[in-house]
Amino acid sequence: IRDTLFILKPTLVDAGRTFHCPDCATVEGVLAFHPSVRQALDVRYVDFARPRPDVIELLGEANQGCPVL
Repeated sequence: IRDTLFILKPTLVDAGRTFHCPDCATVEGVLAFHPSVRQALDVRYVDFARPRPDVIELLGEANQGCPVL
């Protein structure tokens, strides 16, 4: 069983403005720099909008912040 990493999809466009999650971008950088880490994880991308059902299912509603391992 591999650990699951939930990370927000890279780009959110709202009202014509583009947003990025700085913490998720940092984690993406680490995964790009260390492919073996990415391969060891079950990386799942979730939407910015809450609720985030996949995260809630494993961690509960109070713990749906991302990135989360």
